Parts: sequence; C-alpha cells; structure tokens
Amino acid sequence: MNKFLKIVVGMSMLTLMALAVPANAATLFTFIGDCSTASCFGSTYTLIVGDAGDATATTYDARLIINTSGYDNSVPAPAFIDAADIKLVNSLISNTFALTGAPGGAANWDSSFNTGQAATDCGSGGGFFFCARDAGTNTLAPVGGTLEWDWTFSSNDAIAFGHIGASYNNAAGTIEGQNTSISSATTGGTPGTPGTPGTPGTPGVPEPSTFILLGSGLVVLGLAARRRYSRR
Repeated sequence: MNKFLKIVVGMSMLTLMALAVPANAATLFTFIGDCSTASCFGSTYTLIVGDAGDATATTYDARLIINTSGYDNSVPAPAFIDAADIKLVNSLISNTFALTGAPGGAANWDSSFNTGQAATDCGSGGGFFFCARDAGTNTLAPVGGTLEWDWTFSSNDAIAFGHIGASYNNAAGTIEGQNTSISSATTGGTPGTPGTPGTPGTPGVPEPSTFILLGSGLVVLGLAARRRYSRR
C-alpha cells in the first residue's frame, strides 16, 4: 500500500470514529416552577426533560436545578436540602429509573419512585414522585448556590408536569415544616405522546450537513496529499 492510500485509509477510519459518537440529548421540555402559590423560600426551580440520547423514544432524562442563592434563611445557617422530588409520569417501563447525578454524588443519595415525596423524606405518600434523599447527615446539598439532581427513566406516558418538591433542614435533620411543594409550572414545550416535541436522536446518525462537510474535507485532504506526493 503506497503512502497516498495509507493517508486515505487513515482519514476514513477517523471519519468512522467521528460518526460513531452518539448524538447529544435533545431538550424536550423546560418547566419553571410557579412560586406564586407555593412557599419557595427565595429559591428558583427549573426542571429540564430531554431525550436520553439513545434510539428509544420512551427513554428520557430529567434534571432538577434549584438555585438557592436567594434563599430566605428560613432554616438558620448552615442549611441544606435533604430531599428533592419531581413528578412527570404515572408509570414506568419495567420500573426503569435511576438517579444519575446529585450534589456530593448520586451514590450518596437514596432514590425511589412512588414511595413518597421530599416533604416526607421520600418515605410515605406515593404519588409517582421521583424522590431523592440525603442518605447521610443532610450535608450534601448546602444552600447558597445552584444544586442539581439528574434522573433517567423509561415510560410510555406522556410527559406532563406534576410536581417539584424540596425539603430544607439542618444537618441534624431536626427542623420540620420547611418544605417546598410546587404543583404548577410554566413550560417551554407542549406535553404530548412520548417523543414529542422533537424526535429522540439516533446514535451514530449525524445530520446530512455533517456528511457533506466530512465528505468535502476528505476530498480536499485527499487531493492535497496526492498533489504533494506526485510532486515528489
């Protein structure tokens, strides 16, 4: 194999590796918690739901973002969020869900579905909540900045906002009643059947414009290499 062919083969392999990179997850809904009828303690609450970045239209990821920079110090400092919950669906496919990210690491939080909400420390009440609670001494999520929790789940239900909840406490967990319970939100998407709005991305299938750019680049590089070696 001559040097020119080696260059072409090498560039082709790099192109195939680039095409094998899964598509980025697409945002399907953005819910902004409505604090007009709920006590939010000065924090703001955003729930983002996206395609999980695979080829399955019923698999989603959800990120709860709580900005506590405006917290009103209802719990004397140092205060922490010891539990958080969201509600988006009423059923799962084969109980498929997971907490994939949380302050201090997801492994340090207990996560459950339909066993309770943040106000009950995820322990009672059912209601189809995805709930996460600090499994230790309530020190993983200190208020004063932006805190995030991430879940993945599979469901045939339409995505629709149901709830955002958070429990504020001290490290010892001895303060009761400092709970946010948000049951309405503004939305950046229209609730509908799984996969709408938007179509979940298929790994390894880039946009046509990506093929055009990559093909053009290969042609230019190939011609340049051939001209260089023909001169030699």
